[in-house]
Amino acid sequence: MNLSTSSSSLRIGDYISIRQSSPQSGYISAEGVVNDDCFVSENSDSFQDCLWEIHVQYQYSALREYEMVMLELGELAAEWVDDENPVSLETVSPDSNAIISSHDLIHQLRNAAVNEKRLNEKLMTMKLGKPIAFGDVIQLRHVKSRTFLSVSMSVLAQQERENMNVELESQGSTECHFVFSPKHKNHREGQRIVNNCELYIRAVERGNEYLHCSK
Repeated sequence: MNLSTSSSSLRIGDYISIRQSSPQSGYISAEGVVNDDCFVSENSDSFQDCLWEIHVQYQYSALREYEMVMLELGELAAEWVDDENPVSLETVSPDSNAIISSHDLIHQLRNAAVNEKRLNEKLMTMKLGKPIAFGDVIQLRHVKSRTFLSVSMSVLAQQERENMNVELESQGSTECHFVFSPKHKNHREGQRIVNNCELYIRAVERGNEYLHCSK
């Protein structure tokens, strides 16, 4: 893929477009408002759909734990999120062996997720303008919809059913972590990425798998 940016060196916070040269020429695009699917587009009239912002690697452990508990407890958990009254259902904290209510546990996990989000945003502000290199873990945020490029954990690709779908995700997750890898031997891990550099985009959570477009 060919990466385009206005500066000579790619930096955190840059708006970029990513053009695929083969098997189909076009820019990685997404509508992002009604449809979360990503695709390759040759239509310059919708170039706003092709812009991505380079983000730092966000952490999602607290958010994932909160979402897992909410999923396990179901409808009761949704009611407790805004409920100020304690409930009788209890659970055991694995760290302190103290008995705490599920109501309190949900609020603790929710606060942890909120704090994690704030720390992510603070880190993004601190790293703004920092050059990135091959091998750095980053995220790509769709400028138009403010959602993150992601590899689905459950939805298969429409054309190649042996692969997973590439789509947008609102809050982000570890499936939104990517690495820019060198395409040519004259580039190496740790080297800064410059304008119009040819590269591969590797999905961190999926081992040695890369983004690509079906024929």
